[in-house]
Amino acid sequence: MNVVVFDVGGTHVSAGLVRDGSMELQGRCTMPLDADASREKILGAFAELALAVLGKCHAGVSQLTGLSFAIPNPFDYEEGTSLMRHKYASLYGVNVRRELALRFDMEPRSVCFVNDACAFLIGEASKGAAVGAKRAVGITLGTGVGSAFMVNGRIVTEGEGVPNGGYIWNIPREASIVEDFISTRGIQRLYRERGGEDISVLEIATRSNAEPRAYEVMQQFGAVLGTVLSQVCAPFRPDVIVLGGAISRSAGLFFPAAIAQMSGMESQPKVSALFEDAALVGAAVSWYVSQRCPIAVS
Repeated sequence: MNVVVFDVGGTHVSAGLVRDGSMELQGRCTMPLDADASREKILGAFAELALAVLGKCHAGVSQLTGLSFAIPNPFDYEEGTSLMRHKYASLYGVNVRRELALRFDMEPRSVCFVNDACAFLIGEASKGAAVGAKRAVGITLGTGVGSAFMVNGRIVTEGEGVPNGGYIWNIPREASIVEDFISTRGIQRLYRERGGEDISVLEIATRSNAEPRAYEVMQQFGAVLGTVLSQVCAPFRPDVIVLGGAISRSAGLFFPAAIAQMSGMESQPKVSALFEDAALVGAAVSWYVSQRCPIAVS
C-alpha cells in the first residue's frame, strides 16, 4: 500500500509517502501554498504535490492507495469538509475528501483527515519524544498554538485534566487568551515593547546571542510558557509534554526559563524528536488505524 500524507500549514504544505505500514517517510516534498487562493488552486496544489511525491518514489497514480491530511481546525474531520474562514476560505463548506477522491479515482473512505496538533502528538508517540508515555501532551508553537492530549495511545478531548475539546489556545490569560502570549505574535509583541522593530521570531532568536533586548525577550517568553504549561497541563498529570512547531527549534534559548516555572510538576517538557516529520507520521498512523491496517513502527 502506498499512502501519501500531508501536513497543511498556513503558508506551505508538505507531503511524503509511506509504504506497507512502515512509518518511514519517502519522497518528502514541500511547496508554498497561498491560503487566499481559489478552491481550484488549493485542491490542485494538493494533487500536484501528491504527484511530485509519487514521482520521487518512482510510483504511479495507479499504485496510490490513499491520502491522509494533517490539517488545522476548524474542520469536520469525519466528513472531510473544511470549516475554515480565517484561511483557505475558498474551501469553506467544500467536501475535500470527495473532491480529492474524484481527482485520484479512489474511494472517498481512502482519503482521511486528522487535526494537525493531534497528528503531531500521534507522530511523537509512535516514534518520537513521547514513545512509551501513558499520558502525553503535545503543544505546537508557531503562528498559533496547537494542543493535543493522549491517554494510552488515544487522543482524548475530555476527561480528567483535559481542557474543553483539548484546546489551550483560547484559555483566558490576563484579559486576553493564551495564544496571544505563547505564539509568534506574543514574542514579537514583547520585542516591540522593548523598543524593537517588527521582525520575525527567527531573527529575534538569532539576535539573542548578542543583543540583550532579544535575549530578555526569549527569557520572558520562556517564563510565560512555563507558567502556562503548569496551569494547563498539571491537572492532566502527563508523563511527558512535547513541544513542536517552528518556535520550539529555538528551545535552547527559553527552555531553562520555562522549566524554572514548572518545578512543581513531575513531568518536564521535551523538544520534538521529529519536528516537521511528526505530523506526517501522525497522519500516516491515523490513515492505517482508520483502515484497520497493521502498522510497523521501527
